[in-house]
Amino acid sequence: HARMVRRLFSYVGEGGHIPHEWFAAEVTRLDNVAGDIEALAHRLAGIRSWAYIAQRADWLADPAKWAERTKAVEARLSDALHERLTQRFVDRRTAVLVRDIGARGADALPVTVAADGEVSVGPEPIGHLAGFEFRVDPTARLADKRLLLAAAERRLGDELDRRAAKLCEAPDTEFRLVEEAGGLAFSREGQILARLAPGRSLLEPAVRTARALDRLSAERRAMLRGRLEKWIESQIGRHLPALKALANAAADRKATPGIRALAAMLVDAGGQLPRRAIAAQLSALAKEDRHALHSLRVRLGALDIYVQALLKPVAQQWRAALLAVRSGQPMPRLPEPSAVILDGSAEPRGASLAFRRLGSEWLRIDLADRLASHAHQVRQHGGEDPVGRALSTSIGLHQATVPHLMA
Repeated sequence: HARMVRRLFSYVGEGGHIPHEWFAAEVTRLDNVAGDIEALAHRLAGIRSWAYIAQRADWLADPAKWAERTKAVEARLSDALHERLTQRFVDRRTAVLVRDIGARGADALPVTVAADGEVSVGPEPIGHLAGFEFRVDPTARLADKRLLLAAAERRLGDELDRRAAKLCEAPDTEFRLVEEAGGLAFSREGQILARLAPGRSLLEPAVRTARALDRLSAERRAMLRGRLEKWIESQIGRHLPALKALANAAADRKATPGIRALAAMLVDAGGQLPRRAIAAQLSALAKEDRHALHSLRVRLGALDIYVQALLKPVAQQWRAALLAVRSGQPMPRLPEPSAVILDGSAEPRGASLAFRRLGSEWLRIDLADRLASHAHQVRQHGGEDPVGRALSTSIGLHQATVPHLMA
């Protein structure tokens, strides 16, 4: 299969069509109804790959002809497989299934899905449908499972499409962003629908649908992926509007180069940067640029450049999620929502979203900024104790941490 895909890619990637001689030879090789169940099942899987290729008008010079040919070969192999299965399986459940296949054809199988997800062929249960994932009845014999799975998948298309359509119309409140081993995923009613992956930018992560959704038609799967992309976009707009505004400013051609550059750097960093890291860019800002940044709620602090709204707990959670997805790391452990000072046990990735490291402690950056501004004012007025013991004690800052802040 890998060799076939590589060869297909070499033809299609060069902008041409698949040679009809090669296509015809492969289809002819599979057009053989001799052999046992395993051989027929293998050929049936093979011809379905070629039937898919035959639907691509941009891959073949005469797709209609080859679509008809592959459909006929698939029908012959399917009939032969059903005949072999009838000969092999004699238990009641499989006999009912094979009888219906022989009498009415695979497309007429009486497959039903109960409210609890139980899937039955006639009166016989064959498995369970949880979300978009079908699991064969665990009590079925190993030899039966392949047939039961094929029968269910062949006839569950309408039910899966109905579920996907319902999902596309579901309100935003029904979706959740949940942690998985090594990443973040979309969930609804406990079912994983898709996973987040690095995208074009921090605010535009990619959505990768779960393998269970591969049973949907390409069109329906694309619609569902679009719905999930819309959900993540709405959540970012709702919880990170300040970061969204900065992204718009970075892309605004009417903005000055200084504004665009600084806004882009802030968005890429998740909404905050140490002042020292961008001192050169800040010194080049004009007075009008500083006013524009103020209107974007950007605080040009003595120690950090940040947006106050992005320090809120829910904003920290979403920033942490987006940064984790982009870096391919798990979600970090975040500080308690009410915390303003953390001890040395805080996880650096989570703490750095809203805190500055000072010795053995972490101080929230807006508080560190206020203390730094206060210290400057005290010094300007001739004071000798910029952050007195009473002030540091009142906010819970250890006296040993104050020199680190002053430095």
